[in-house]
Amino acid sequence: MNESENKSAGESEQFGKIYSALYFFLASRSRNQRKAYEKIVSDVVRQNPGSVLDIGCGPGIAISMIAKKLPETEVFCVDPSPAMIKIARNRFKKLGLEKRVISDVIGSSRLGFDREFDIVFSSLSFHHWADPVSSLKNILLKLKEGGQMFIYENLIGDSTKVNNKHPGHGISRQFADSLNFDGYEKSVELTDKNIIVRFKRSEQSA
Repeated sequence: MNESENKSAGESEQFGKIYSALYFFLASRSRNQRKAYEKIVSDVVRQNPGSVLDIGCGPGIAISMIAKKLPETEVFCVDPSPAMIKIARNRFKKLGLEKRVISDVIGSSRLGFDREFDIVFSSLSFHHWADPVSSLKNILLKLKEGGQMFIYENLIGDSTKVNNKHPGHGISRQFADSLNFDGYEKSVELTDKNIIVRFKRSEQSA
Protein backbone atom coordinates (compact mmCIF):
# COMPACT_ATOMS: atom_id res chain seq x y z
CA MET A 1 0.00 0.00 0.00
CA ASN A 2 1.16 3.51 -0.79
CA GLU A 3 0.41 6.05 1.91
CA SER A 4 0.46 9.02 -0.49
CA GLU A 5 -2.15 7.32 -2.67
CA ASN A 6 -4.44 6.70 0.29
CA LYS A 7 -4.06 9.90 2.34
CA SER A 8 -7.36 11.26 1.02
CA ALA A 9 -9.24 8.05 1.78
CA GLY A 10 -12.16 8.49 4.14
CA GLU A 11 -11.72 12.25 4.42
CA SER A 12 -15.03 12.56 6.26
CA GLU A 13 -13.62 10.23 8.92
CA GLN A 14 -10.37 12.09 9.53
CA PHE A 15 -9.27 13.91 12.68
CA GLY A 16 -6.79 16.78 12.59
CA LYS A 17 -3.54 17.15 14.50
CA ILE A 18 -5.01 18.92 17.53
CA TYR A 19 -7.92 16.53 18.03
CA SER A 20 -5.67 13.51 17.44
CA ALA A 21 -3.21 14.71 20.08
CA LEU A 22 -6.03 15.45 22.53
CA TYR A 23 -7.64 12.07 21.92
CA PHE A 24 -4.36 10.28 22.58
CA PHE A 25 -3.81 12.28 25.78
CA LEU A 26 -7.27 11.46 27.14
CA ALA A 27 -7.40 7.84 25.93
CA SER A 28 -4.03 6.98 27.41
CA ARG A 29 -5.04 8.31 30.83
CA SER A 30 -8.72 7.34 31.10
CA ARG A 31 -9.46 4.44 33.45
CA ASN A 32 -12.66 3.61 31.57
CA GLN A 33 -10.85 3.66 28.25
CA ARG A 34 -8.15 1.41 29.66
CA LYS A 35 -10.80 -1.10 30.71
CA ALA A 36 -12.27 -0.96 27.21
CA TYR A 37 -8.85 -1.66 25.69
CA GLU A 38 -8.34 -4.58 28.07
CA LYS A 39 -11.68 -6.05 26.95
CA ILE A 40 -10.68 -5.80 23.29
CA VAL A 41 -7.27 -7.31 23.91
CA SER A 42 -8.78 -10.15 25.93
CA ASP A 43 -11.29 -10.95 23.17
CA VAL A 44 -8.61 -10.97 20.47
CA VAL A 45 -5.92 -12.84 22.41
CA ARG A 46 -8.42 -15.54 23.37
CA GLN A 47 -8.76 -16.41 19.68
CA ASN A 48 -4.97 -16.76 19.22
CA PRO A 49 -5.24 -15.46 15.64
CA GLY A 50 -2.54 -15.69 13.01
CA SER A 51 -3.40 -12.22 11.75
CA VAL A 52 -5.20 -9.15 13.14
CA LEU A 53 -6.36 -5.89 11.55
CA ASP A 54 -7.46 -2.83 13.56
CA ILE A 55 -9.63 -0.44 11.51
CA GLY A 56 -9.66 3.12 12.83
CA CYS A 57 -6.76 2.37 15.15
CA GLY A 58 -6.38 5.96 16.35
CA PRO A 59 -3.22 6.34 18.45
CA GLY A 60 -2.57 2.59 18.29
CA ILE A 61 -3.09 1.76 21.97
CA ALA A 62 -5.18 -1.40 21.58
CA ILE A 63 -3.23 -2.84 18.66
CA SER A 64 0.11 -2.28 20.41
CA MET A 65 -1.19 -4.17 23.46
CA ILE A 66 -2.23 -7.03 21.18
CA ALA A 67 1.14 -7.06 19.40
CA LYS A 68 2.95 -7.37 22.72
CA LYS A 69 0.77 -10.28 23.88
CA LEU A 70 0.83 -12.13 20.55
CA PRO A 71 4.44 -11.98 19.32
CA GLU A 72 3.85 -14.55 16.55
CA THR A 73 0.75 -12.86 15.13
CA GLU A 74 0.82 -10.67 12.01
CA VAL A 75 -0.47 -7.28 13.15
CA PHE A 76 -1.92 -4.53 10.95
CA CYS A 77 -3.72 -1.26 11.59
CA VAL A 78 -5.21 1.56 9.52
CA ASP A 79 -6.69 4.97 10.19
CA PRO A 80 -7.85 7.69 7.77
CA SER A 81 -6.12 10.43 9.80
CA PRO A 82 -2.43 10.98 9.01
CA ALA A 83 -2.06 12.65 12.42
CA MET A 84 -3.37 9.54 14.20
CA ILE A 85 -1.09 7.22 12.26
CA LYS A 86 1.88 9.44 13.10
CA ILE A 87 1.06 9.21 16.82
CA ALA A 88 0.54 5.45 16.52
CA ARG A 89 3.87 4.93 14.76
CA ASN A 90 5.67 6.96 17.42
CA ARG A 91 4.08 4.72 20.02
CA PHE A 92 5.11 1.56 18.17
CA LYS A 93 8.68 2.84 17.96
CA LYS A 94 8.85 3.61 21.68
CA LEU A 95 7.58 0.12 22.45
CA GLY A 96 9.96 -1.56 20.00
CA LEU A 97 7.06 -2.65 17.79
CA GLU A 98 7.80 -0.60 14.67
CA LYS A 99 8.80 -3.74 12.74
CA ARG A 100 5.89 -5.79 14.07
CA VAL A 101 2.93 -3.52 13.36
CA ILE A 102 2.19 -2.61 9.74
CA SER A 103 0.24 0.67 9.60
CA ASP A 104 -1.19 2.87 6.86
CA VAL A 105 -3.43 5.87 6.24
CA ILE A 106 -6.63 4.31 4.90
CA GLY A 107 -10.33 4.90 5.52
CA SER A 108 -12.89 2.20 6.21
CA SER A 109 -14.17 2.21 2.62
CA ARG A 110 -10.81 1.70 0.90
CA LEU A 111 -8.95 -1.22 2.43
CA GLY A 112 -6.07 -1.97 0.08
CA PHE A 113 -5.03 -5.34 1.51
CA ASP A 114 -4.75 -8.16 -0.98
CA ARG A 115 -5.19 -10.76 1.76
CA GLU A 116 -7.62 -12.08 4.38
CA PHE A 117 -7.46 -11.88 8.19
CA ASP A 118 -8.36 -14.10 11.14
CA ILE A 119 -9.57 -11.15 13.22
CA VAL A 120 -10.64 -7.65 12.20
CA PHE A 121 -11.85 -5.19 14.82
CA SER A 122 -12.93 -1.59 15.24
CA SER A 123 -13.02 0.30 18.53
CA LEU A 124 -15.15 3.48 18.82
CA SER A 125 -14.54 4.08 15.12
CA PHE A 126 -17.58 2.57 13.40
CA HIS A 127 -19.87 5.53 14.15
CA HIS A 128 -17.44 7.83 12.31
CA TRP A 129 -17.52 5.82 9.07
CA ALA A 130 -19.02 7.74 6.14
CA ASP A 131 -20.98 4.70 4.90
CA PRO A 132 -20.84 2.15 7.73
CA VAL A 133 -23.08 -0.54 6.20
CA SER A 134 -21.35 -0.57 2.81
CA SER A 135 -17.90 -0.45 4.39
CA LEU A 136 -18.74 -3.26 6.82
CA LYS A 137 -20.00 -5.45 3.99
CA ASN A 138 -16.71 -5.05 2.14
CA ILE A 139 -14.60 -5.52 5.28
CA LEU A 140 -16.33 -8.82 6.06
CA LEU A 141 -15.05 -10.11 2.73
CA LYS A 142 -11.53 -9.72 4.14
CA LEU A 143 -12.19 -12.41 6.76
CA LYS A 144 -10.77 -15.87 6.35
CA GLU A 145 -13.09 -18.85 6.60
CA GLY A 146 -14.07 -18.91 10.28
CA GLY A 147 -12.61 -15.41 10.72
CA GLN A 148 -14.27 -12.86 12.97
CA MET A 149 -15.07 -9.14 13.00
CA PHE A 150 -15.58 -7.31 16.32
CA ILE A 151 -17.17 -3.85 16.53
CA TYR A 152 -16.85 -2.10 19.90
CA GLU A 153 -19.06 0.97 20.31
CA ASN A 154 -20.86 3.21 22.75
CA LEU A 155 -24.52 2.28 23.16
CA ILE A 156 -26.86 5.15 22.27
CA GLY A 157 -30.52 5.89 21.53
CA ASP A 158 -33.04 3.77 19.72
CA SER A 159 -32.67 4.90 16.11
CA THR A 160 -32.25 2.28 13.40
CA LYS A 161 -30.15 4.61 11.29
CA VAL A 162 -26.79 6.32 11.50
CA ASN A 163 -27.14 9.99 10.59
CA ASN A 164 -24.16 10.73 8.35
CA LYS A 165 -24.35 14.43 9.14
CA HIS A 166 -24.15 13.87 12.89
CA PRO A 167 -23.96 10.18 13.80
CA GLY A 168 -23.42 10.74 17.50
CA HIS A 169 -20.79 8.86 19.44
CA GLY A 170 -22.05 5.31 19.18
CA ILE A 171 -24.75 3.06 17.72
CA SER A 172 -28.11 1.77 18.91
CA ARG A 173 -29.15 -1.81 19.59
CA GLN A 174 -31.73 -1.47 16.82
CA PHE A 175 -29.10 -0.42 14.32
CA ALA A 176 -26.87 -3.33 15.38
CA ASP A 177 -29.80 -5.72 14.93
CA SER A 178 -30.27 -4.45 11.38
CA LEU A 179 -26.75 -5.48 10.34
CA ASN A 180 -27.21 -8.89 8.74
CA PHE A 181 -25.16 -10.43 5.95
CA ASP A 182 -25.52 -13.80 4.25
CA GLY A 183 -22.77 -16.23 5.22
CA TYR A 184 -21.95 -14.54 8.54
CA GLU A 185 -23.12 -15.41 12.03
CA LYS A 186 -23.82 -12.39 14.24
CA SER A 187 -24.07 -11.83 17.98
CA VAL A 188 -24.68 -8.67 20.00
CA GLU A 189 -23.44 -8.07 23.55
CA LEU A 190 -24.70 -5.17 25.67
CA THR A 191 -23.47 -3.53 28.85
CA ASP A 192 -24.81 -0.39 30.50
CA LYS A 193 -22.93 1.92 28.17
CA ASN A 194 -21.36 -0.24 25.48
CA ILE A 195 -22.31 -2.56 22.65
CA ILE A 196 -20.21 -5.21 20.94
CA VAL A 197 -21.28 -6.62 17.58
CA ARG A 198 -19.49 -9.77 16.45
CA PHE A 199 -19.55 -11.44 13.04
CA LYS A 200 -18.10 -14.82 12.12
CA ARG A 201 -17.57 -16.00 8.56
CA SER A 202 -19.11 -19.41 8.02
CA GLU A 203 -17.76 -22.20 5.85
CA GLN A 204 -20.54 -21.62 3.34
CA SER A 205 -19.31 -18.04 2.67
CA ALA A 206 -15.74 -19.12 1.85
